[in-house]
Amino acid sequence: AAAANKRLKDALQKQQEVADKRKETQSRGMEGTAARVKNWLANEIEVMVSTEEAKRHLNDLLEDRKILAQDVAQLKEKKESGENPPPKLRRRTFSLAELRGQVSESEDSITKQIESLETEMELRSAQIADLQQKLLDAESEDRPKHRWENIATILEAKCALKYLIGELVSSKIQVSKLESSLKQNKASCADMQKMLFEERNHFAEIETELQAELVKVEQQHQEKVLYLLSQLQQSQMAEKQLEESVSEKEQQLLSTLKCQDEELEK
Repeated sequence: AAAANKRLKDALQKQQEVADKRKETQSRGMEGTAARVKNWLANEIEVMVSTEEAKRHLNDLLEDRKILAQDVAQLKEKKESGENPPPKLRRRTFSLAELRGQVSESEDSITKQIESLETEMELRSAQIADLQQKLLDAESEDRPKHRWENIATILEAKCALKYLIGELVSSKIQVSKLESSLKQNKASCADMQKMLFEERNHFAEIETELQAELVKVEQQHQEKVLYLLSQLQQSQMAEKQLEESVSEKEQQLLSTLKCQDEELEK
């Protein structure tokens, strides 16, 4: 809003300077007519553009002030009714002193919010009044009439028409460039989205392959573990059988030795 206000103010000031300069140079005859008309039209266009921008910002400021007023009204209703206390007040029991202190703190907080919003409203009102005054100056009743009175001769009209046609062509070229740039950006965006989609699909395929490979490795690992367990069991069984065989032979040997000892004793 401040930028729009400044732009409109500068445009109006420059418009007045151009008008004064026009009066000074009218006595010079036809010399510099094209430059003079071009300068005047450029400033008139700047004033009109700045005026429209100021109107848009004025509407934004009016809407902001309306919202601020609604917020202030809601806070005042909340303060008067005592509704919606902050979370720290939502306990079931309080001491009397604690309750009074917390209620007072809540009211102070709401009061500060109201004061802050009212300050914002005053600022918006000042900006609105300033912009409205600038718009009144820019849209005075005699300004449109005075605007056309500045074109008094056919030569000036031709110069004005030539300048406006040039500006129109320049604007259309600029619009065409912007549309072309927008089209290229959209195409680039579509290409990037396509690449992203393809990369996601490729990533999904790689992830699927890795998952399959992981399952395969896990299966192989389990098979190896089972094989080693079976080998271990077989080894343990063989060792047990060997121990049993050795034990049986030892028993037989001991029995034989015992028999021999008995025979020797006889």
